[in-house]
This record gives sequence, C-alpha cells and structure tokens, in this order.
Amino acid sequence: MSAQTASKPKQRAVKLEVPKYGGLASHQLLRWIKQVSRAADALNIDDDEIRVFFAMSHPTGRADDWAWGLTCEDGYAFANFDDFIEQLKAAFLQANSDFRYRGEYLSARQDKRSIREYVHDLRFLASCVTQKSSLPEETKVTIFMNGLNDSAARTQLFRTYPSTFEDAVRTALAEEFSVLQSRTTTKTLDPHDMEVS
Repeated sequence: MSAQTASKPKQRAVKLEVPKYGGLASHQLLRWIKQVSRAADALNIDDDEIRVFFAMSHPTGRADDWAWGLTCEDGYAFANFDDFIEQLKAAFLQANSDFRYRGEYLSARQDKRSIREYVHDLRFLASCVTQKSSLPEETKVTIFMNGLNDSAARTQLFRTYPSTFEDAVRTALAEEFSVLQSRTTTKTLDPHDMEVS
C-alpha cells in the first residue's frame, strides 16, 4: 500500500433520499436542485454524465417528460450537470423569479411571527434568488433590522449594526433570549424571600 493511498482513505458513499420534482412551483425546483446535488455528492458521483443520469432519475410528471423528451431527440442534450440544471431552470423556473423573490425579501416584516420564523422566511427567500449579487449582504442586514418589530433585539441591532446577516441574527436571538430569561427570573422570585423579620 503506497503512502498516498494510506493518507487518503476512500469516503464511504451515503444514500440520501431525494423527493421527486414534478415541474410545479419554482421554489420547489430550487430546493430540489440542491437536494439532488447533495445526494450526488453523498454518493461520491463525480462524473458529470452520471450526475445528469442520477438527476434525471428523480423528476416525475412534466419534468420527467421534459428531460426524457430532450434526451430522446438528442442523446447529448445536456453537455454536463450544470447545463442540465440551467436548461431545467429555463424550462420550469417562473419568469422573473429573481425579481419576485427579491421583492418579497425587500418587503418582509416580522409582524406577529417570532424572530426565528422571520429569519427562516428571509433565509428561504434569499436562497430562492439565483443571482446572489442582486441581494448583497448589507441589504440583507438592513431589511432584517428594519423588518423587526420594535423590541430589545431591534434596539440592540441598531446599537451594534452588524456587518453580516448571520451576525445580525445571532445578536437578535441572543437579545431575545436575554429578555425572556429576565422575565422568567422575575416571575420565579418568591416575594416572601424578600421579607426580613
């Protein structure tokens, strides 16, 4: 056994379940693409042609008809995995989907949701924007801060003004936790403990 072989053990392949994509909602397409890519990585599929075949085994309905229709016409309809993904997006992603998701992101508000639910929605909308440069980090931070309800978390964010979205989320959640802890501590104090005889 050579030194190279001994130092680099072969990774064990792991099979991940990937749901079928039927050609409907565009946000499901973007999630499905990420799931298929991760599942192919977990199975150690490095060859582009095999990655395409692996991905083509997971659509159903319209998406399945589309993929196999193209390969029946031209056996080399997809030059590589990236080409397959781009053609899939062109066929099934809504027109102006980046504009729509970016617009939803820019108008997002916490309203009656918890900070965690608000953050979850913002992360989801940001993941649906395919052109990442159109939603810079500074914009994400500003929208998150402005969309928060008036609270100690929002006040703390405006004091510190974090540079990244994830830093802003950590700060807001830490402040929310501190406020909840202080309320819990106040409620559990027994007034009789304070009496001095």
